[in-house]
Amino acid sequence: MKNVFTSIVFQGEKFWVAKCVELGVTSQGMTRGNALENLREALELFLEG
Repeated sequence: MKNVFTSIVFQGEKFWVAKCVELGVTSQGMTRGNALENLREALELFLEG
């Protein structure tokens, strides 16, 4: 089963920030793609627990 969530991605002062709207999980990365990749990983860990 695949979950679909809404994410907001924006550029902070030093890093890109990605946030899952529904769950409030947030991550960051040096690039937009890296921030989204990190958010996916954070969501997997969040949903496991």
